[in-house]
Amino acid sequence: MSVQITIRNVPADVRDALKSKAAAGGRSMQAYLLRELKRMAEMPTNAELMREVEERLRASGTNVPISEILRARDKDRM
Repeated sequence: MSVQITIRNVPADVRDALKSKAAAGGRSMQAYLLRELKRMAEMPTNAELMREVEERLRASGTNVPISEILRARDKDRM
């Protein structure tokens, strides 16, 4: 079931920027905003991502020290 959402007090420059982005993508502002809201709703939170990482680490039994991770990261930077 669809519902309506109203956002009050949107500054004109923000509205104009959104309108331009929608037009550049060949969409109405409503279609553009709906697509963006769906994308945002599907995106996991940082807490959800951290839980997933922790679950994967427990399941794999992997235990790599932070110092080794940083050393591998920095290896290509030198």
